[in-house]
Amino acid sequence: MRKNAKWFETWTHELIHTIVGLLFLQKIHSFRAGDGAGEIYHSGHFSRNIFISLAPYCLPIYTYIFCILRLLSASKSLWIFDLMIGLTLAFHVVCFLKQTRSYQTDIREFGLITSYFYIASFQLFNATIVLLTIKVGIWNAFIYQTTHFWKIIIYCLNYMM
Repeated sequence: MRKNAKWFETWTHELIHTIVGLLFLQKIHSFRAGDGAGEIYHSGHFSRNIFISLAPYCLPIYTYIFCILRLLSASKSLWIFDLMIGLTLAFHVVCFLKQTRSYQTDIREFGLITSYFYIASFQLFNATIVLLTIKVGIWNAFIYQTTHFWKIIIYCLNYMM
């Protein structure tokens, strides 16, 4: 069971790299996931795109899938989707805690401070969207976040510089 869980965590990590790579119009040449080691090769370079490199640490992909599926459910079955959102978010947190290490090549590529600031910003962004989804729905949560969150991030960056 433990070996299968480790494989699934690695597979999910590489899957998120792949999905975000496809969103950035990269051609995926290969995908490999093993027991704790994996890699993908695509037409671009990870070093050129922080979004692709750090996506597995930031994007709770299964949680977002259930947030979107929640839109299709009847009001009396929303609790099932809310439960699945919680379980998938817990899975993301476990993977995040296991995989987010300073020796990771994905993280070292952009420097520890930049990578951890990016990861923390997106973790906060995603956590707020997930919590608001349960209350107001994913579209309203996303609209709220994109209008307010980025103003706060830009303010913090200007304050730090």
